[in-house]
Amino acid sequence: MSIAPKFTKKPSLRQDGKAVVFSCEIEAAPKPTTQWFREDQPLEASDRLKFSIDPVAGKDNAYTLTMTVDKASAADSGSYKVEVSNAHGKMAASANLNLQGTCIHSSNTHIRST
Repeated sequence: MSIAPKFTKKPSLRQDGKAVVFSCEIEAAPKPTTQWFREDQPLEASDRLKFSIDPVAGKDNAYTLTMTVDKASAADSGSYKVEVSNAHGKMAASANLNLQGTCIHSSNTHIRST
C-alpha cells in the first residue's frame, strides 16, 4: 500500500512537568522520515530535545510524531514545524509556542502540503 503522508490528528502542544511536548498523528506508507524546525532552522536531537515516531496501536500505517523540549523556558518560545515525507509526498505542520512563566500558549497551528 502506498500512502502520501497526511495529518490525521492536528498538532498540539502540552506541558508535561518542566517539558513541553509537541505531538500530532499522521498516516503514511511507507513509514515517513521527519525533520523538525524552529524558526525555519533544522533541529537536532540533544539532551533537552527529543524526537520520536511511534506506530499507533491498532491502526495500520498510522504514527504519532512527538518532539519533547526538556526544561523548557521562555527562550524556547517560537515557531516550530515538522516536515514529514516519503516517496509519495510531503506535508508540514507548524505551531507557535509562547512560554510565559509556567503557562503555554499555542496559536496558529497550520498544516500544508509541500
